[in-house]
Amino acid sequence: MSESKKARKKVAKKLKPLNISTEGKFLAVLEEMRDEIKIIAEGHSILARGIDELKDKMGSMEKRMDGFDGELKEIRNEMAQGFRMVFDYVERIEDEIKDVKKEIEILRKELKSKADVQRLEILEKRVQRIERDYAVIMDKGEKKYKTQ
Repeated sequence: MSESKKARKKVAKKLKPLNISTEGKFLAVLEEMRDEIKIIAEGHSILARGIDELKDKMGSMEKRMDGFDGELKEIRNEMAQGFRMVFDYVERIEDEIKDVKKEIEILRKELKSKADVQRLEILEKRVQRIERDYAVIMDKGEKKYKTQ
């Protein structure tokens, strides 16, 4: 049943015992309807205010989200720039490490050849000493044979 039928029945129940005329009943029903319409109108205005408040809040939320979007883009750009700097730095370090490794290899070869040179110098000194000793021995031997 619709609300208006219920309202009419309520009014009819109230009016029956009083034996009010048809015009009086009609006025009573109209008055009841007017009261119900007022209630509906008040509810509607409350809902309309609530919707307006929600619209305002949504508008401010939208502005805040736009602000966050801008900040997020800024942060992304800063991070991308930072990563580029880090990658460039790491690349330079890798190049320097390669250069250091090359230099170490060169130094190893030089040290190895230097060690060979040092061994050669030691051997040359030993040979010189042996030659001196041999010369001394030979000189002594010759003197021995000459004096005898």
